Amino acid sequence: MTLSDLTADDKGFFGKDHGNHSPGLVNFDFYNDKKSTLALVLTSGEGANQKAELVVARKLGDSWRTTRLDSAGSSIPVVWR
Repeated sequence: MTLSDLTADDKGFFGKDHGNHSPGLVNFDFYNDKKSTLALVLTSGEGANQKAELVVARKLGDSWRTTRLDSAGSSIPVVWR
């Protein structure tokens, strides 16, 4: 997801606090274990058919473990740290 996926109002609200950062991807230490963790919003469809999935991907050794946390059918979530 990118800023272009947000409505004009939502772009303004997000941009006010987060500048040009991506509303659909953030890298952080979610588990406080010094391992990379990504939170991302994956979207599909358009307009009334648009859906979003909130996913966390955690780096474990040479591979990534992904977990689907939630989904949304009527709104598009954003992530930030």
